[in-house]
Amino acid sequence: MNLLQKYKPDIKPLLLLFGVFILARAAFIYFMPATYSKDLYAWLRVIDILTQEGNPYSQTEVLNWPPFWMQILYGVHEISKHTAVSPTRVIQLVLMDGEAILMLATYGILKRFLHCPNPLKLLIIALALNPISILLSCQHCNFDVFVGFWVLLFIYSLLDFYETGSVASWLMACFFLGIGILTKTVPVILSPLLIVGIQKQKVNVKLFGLLLLFTPVVIGMSIIFSLGHTGVTEHVLGYRSMSGWYGITGVLDLFNAGMLSSIHMARF
Repeated sequence: MNLLQKYKPDIKPLLLLFGVFILARAAFIYFMPATYSKDLYAWLRVIDILTQEGNPYSQTEVLNWPPFWMQILYGVHEISKHTAVSPTRVIQLVLMDGEAILMLATYGILKRFLHCPNPLKLLIIALALNPISILLSCQHCNFDVFVGFWVLLFIYSLLDFYETGSVASWLMACFFLGIGILTKTVPVILSPLLIVGIQKQKVNVKLFGLLLLFTPVVIGMSIIFSLGHTGVTEHVLGYRSMSGWYGITGVLDLFNAGMLSSIHMARF
């Protein structure tokens, strides 16, 4: 009862936030033509291979990260098989669920640590009605939302550790960042943030934190490496994205200066 009273002021804003969130995405899906990104067709290909008990890390070049998303896609297939809902719709719903939980975590951080009394308008504009967010989850079907979710939980736990000094919060931060690394490796760049404030902790606490940080990705990578090390070596460990599509090389191509990226590659 005390818990309900504590969060009662947040119930109405959150219901309004999620209402706007659902309506915006439902309208987009309803009116959107059946045109999707290359990523979605890649995910459907992975699902086809999994249904045939194949190894998508060896049989495709589309899985360039540890196996978190592959397991989600297997779950998508199972849900689709038992509900008669198309895999495309299930993927969209899974990504929207990830967005919803991410919004909830963002709401908590804004209220507790940034002392924002009413983050409703900010979240409606920045997340619920953000056209980029809608495109990523409903048309592009990019799973980066899960990376953002784990990073937000990492930030929440780390801020709680800085505020309260709770070792449990620091260990939770290690775990959430570890799951983020398992999802798409790039959150590893945030690991130095775990060093701040932990120097006085016991050695066994630090070792346990390291285990929570790296065990998920080590176990996940070791499994897929054992099943087909050539594909993992080439497509995951050796993955460097595609020149001309993203980042500085994409910008150079827009200005018809793609030869500069070729010069850079030749030098290194």
